[in-house]
Amino acid sequence: MENLKSLADGFSLKYEKFLLACEAQEESANWDSEALDKMSTFYTGDMVSVAACLLASDGVFTENEAEFFQALFGLSYTPAELHALYMDVGGDMTGLVDNELQKGIDKLKAIHPELAGYYKELLVMVCQIIAASDRSIAPAEEAFMKRISELKV
Repeated sequence: MENLKSLADGFSLKYEKFLLACEAQEESANWDSEALDKMSTFYTGDMVSVAACLLASDGVFTENEAEFFQALFGLSYTPAELHALYMDVGGDMTGLVDNELQKGIDKLKAIHPELAGYYKELLVMVCQIIAASDRSIAPAEEAFMKRISELKV
């Protein structure tokens, strides 16, 4: 459990740096906030969707997973609320990876290639932390994490 907390703390530090870099890109007018929302909101939304899909991939939402979800994003959800969030995403993990995440990485790559790689690292970290938070990794979780790691930067 201590290793998991260490991973979550490491994620939090990287996530804060990412958010600061997003702000810098917005200030440089490299991001169209009117059309796409704030850059940090856009990419945090995708990370939250990844976490929700991963949480749901084994069919069980645990209190432990809900606690780490809160620790990662500062969002407080019960297991039932996480299930509802997953249903809002539509449960389409393949579509999320193929359509949303890859397009988001491509947008980042066009304005700041290094930031795109950093974002992918964050997505992989989210997967590792959420999957480990329930102490067992289901085959569906493993397959989803593999798809995230295969995103092209």
